[in-house]
Formats: sequence, structure tokens, C-alpha cells
Amino acid sequence: MVVSLVFNLGMLAYAAGASLLLLAIARWLTMHWIHSLTATRECNRLVAEIGDKVAVNVKVENSSKLPIPWLLLEDLLPRRA
Repeated sequence: MVVSLVFNLGMLAYAAGASLLLLAIARWLTMHWIHSLTATRECNRLVAEIGDKVAVNVKVENSSKLPIPWLLLEDLLPRRA
């Protein structure tokens, strides 16, 4: 950005500034969305053996007023399971 200002390249400076602004907004939105999500897991059994069927319900809540356009959620078993 400094180079474009030194060599009087206005469009390059504008594009660099717009890109930095978009990156800053995306970073802020991502951090805001991460902190406003909560997930809870409910299971119908506490103990299960191999081959047993277990119902697991995962509930994801967004406590923010901003909508989240998409979300990738992975529910993994702990290593000791």
C-alpha cells in the first residue's frame, strides 16, 4: 500500500485498502460468530456396549442477533470412548 502511494498508483492503493478492510470485517465477524455459538449434546444412554444403538441429539444455538450464513459442525467421540 505504501508503494502504491509513493508511485502515485491510486487504484492500487484503493484496492489494497478495500482488501484490508474486507479482511478486517471477515475476521471480526468470524470471531463474533465463534463466541456466540453454543452446542449441547444429549444422549439417551450413559453406558453402551459395542453394537448397541444410541440416540444422540446435538443442539446448536446462536445467541447473537447476527445470522450465521453457514456452519460446519463435527461431533467426534472422545478417545476414551
